[in-house]
Amino acid sequence: MLRFFEESLDPFRKHDESMPPASLIGYYGRYCKQVWPFLVALMTISLIVSLIEVTILRFVGALVDILRSTSPDEVLKTHGGDFLAMALLILIGRPLASFTHDLIVQQAIAPGMTNLIRWQTHRYVLRQSVSYFANDFAGRIASNIVQAAASLRDSVVQIIDALWFVTVFAFSALIIFIQTDWRLAGPLILWMLVYVSALFYFVPRIRRRSETLAHMRATLTGRIVDSYTNIQTVKLFAHLEREDEHARDALADHNDAFHGQTRLITFLNLTVSVSNAILLVSVGAIAVWLWARGAVSLGDIAVATGLALRVTIMSGWVMWTSIGIFDNVGQVQEGMRTIARPRALVDHVDARPITASKGAIRFENV
Repeated sequence: MLRFFEESLDPFRKHDESMPPASLIGYYGRYCKQVWPFLVALMTISLIVSLIEVTILRFVGALVDILRSTSPDEVLKTHGGDFLAMALLILIGRPLASFTHDLIVQQAIAPGMTNLIRWQTHRYVLRQSVSYFANDFAGRIASNIVQAAASLRDSVVQIIDALWFVTVFAFSALIIFIQTDWRLAGPLILWMLVYVSALFYFVPRIRRRSETLAHMRATLTGRIVDSYTNIQTVKLFAHLEREDEHARDALADHNDAFHGQTRLITFLNLTVSVSNAILLVSVGAIAVWLWARGAVSLGDIAVATGLALRVTIMSGWVMWTSIGIFDNVGQVQEGMRTIARPRALVDHVDARPITASKGAIRFENV
């Protein structure tokens, strides 16, 4: 089974050998459309996993009400079928869905899509003119080819695997809140507005800082790798102090860019933490108030607080995932600038292979 998924995505398949698109959407589209069946399968299994999680939490509330209203002698007789169905869902359905998810991501998409992008971009860059390589760091070019592929894959998987999953879960929780009592939905709706607003404010700014950071990282890698690659020249003709200063300048720029990014992350984390605390307290308080008025049951309180707690836990995951997505997008943009360049020397349409009848090296007037 593992081999089936591993061999289902061939990274060396025939492909379009023209210049990759210079726009971000076009660049993503070029490689995503080559693996679209796997991305659709990932969306489907993420939807199933999310609905299973909501169903389990919903059943916890129902279980509280069942145990409260039914005598021990009648519980299994009355609700035995429900217990069995939920047990099968937890013991078989949930692990099976998780296993299928891992097969799609770990066995197919992670190695296959990553190396597909690396192979195609490497083949394109390898056919650039000598001046292309002379005007850039070899280490920087290699770093962008290797890292941009992994970043593109990670950002696509994160969007489907995390954002899609949590979106389905959050709206399912909202529907359950409304069905229980519309007043429970108020805090969740306000929390969603604050949370989305915080992401829209902070994440694009983090993306811009990430793009700068990716450029600094590629420059730093290029300078260090080129020093090591040309170590004989460095040892013979260069001064080690100048090489130190060369690397130190790149590292200092990288450090400043890193601080600029982490400041925004700290304030985003603070905003999310405060909004999570307000959500938990408000949902719990409203649920108890409604229970005291006889509007909801104890099971409803268990479901509401459980869903609110689960949403707040997921919010941290989504926050870091969103940051990771835009960090990866910044890396893809940096790599795209290096990779998606037109070739300076292109063969004529009717060019023929060179035919040499004999070869010779001559030195004249030396």
